[in-house]
Amino acid sequence: MPIVYPAMNTVWFWFDKKNRRKLHGKPQDVMRKYDLLISLQPDMSGLEIFIDPERLVHENEFTNSFYKKYSELRHKSVHIGNSNENFLDDFSIEKKLSILSKIMDSLQSDVIILHAHHLKKNRKKRKEKLLSVLPNKQICIENNGFDNLWGGSINGLVEIFTDCPEFMFCLDIAHVKDFNYQLKDFYSNSLLSEKIKEIHYSYSTYYCEKDPYEDQGYKNYNPFHALFSVLGLSPSKKTKEFILKYPIIIEGIIPKEDIDLEYLKKEELSLLAN
Repeated sequence: MPIVYPAMNTVWFWFDKKNRRKLHGKPQDVMRKYDLLISLQPDMSGLEIFIDPERLVHENEFTNSFYKKYSELRHKSVHIGNSNENFLDDFSIEKKLSILSKIMDSLQSDVIILHAHHLKKNRKKRKEKLLSVLPNKQICIENNGFDNLWGGSINGLVEIFTDCPEFMFCLDIAHVKDFNYQLKDFYSNSLLSEKIKEIHYSYSTYYCEKDPYEDQGYKNYNPFHALFSVLGLSPSKKTKEFILKYPIIIEGIIPKEDIDLEYLKKEELSLLAN
């Protein structure tokens, strides 16, 4: 059966505005979002969490209870990053990545997702740093969206995988649409196609003239990553046939009015339906 599981930031808007950015990428944010999702979806099989390595102090910032609960999930991945494009060059980053590595060992997770633009410069040194400090971890490079043209381009990704054959590819289908590419532009490229390891799944609202959630009665969201189920849409049959070959991480935003996560359930069911 295909693997489908959410990213923790699907519930981004479920927490007060003041603390969303303040705690973003910190262990406290990871744990509170996990607790919320698992309380409403106790049969959740997996979760992608987001950690900013530079915000880590020590591996014990996560509770023993969280380590135990999260490690029992069948599918686990860790998205890392930072608002600083060049954070991998910071003087303290090796220490921070070492902490991250220990955390991931305790979480029994070995998949890291990193946006492509973090490997635009100093690629060789950054690659060597990642491989040396994060042993036995599979690093998946994700194509950027509208925030970085190079990181979302096929040429940029080809550069990365040519220089970093050790890395794999996390294909974000919303980011593909951000630049008006077609999905086939990516999977028809032989290098990119053989590197695809998993899929990030959501609907890109970048070219929408207004907030599509508001049309459904959900005001003050205007997400860049929307749930197809909220909008009453579905990807094409051809797109579904392609992406179901890989583990799929749902990234669309869940409106907080959806107190039972019905839209998240519909998103998964619509993917698996013929």
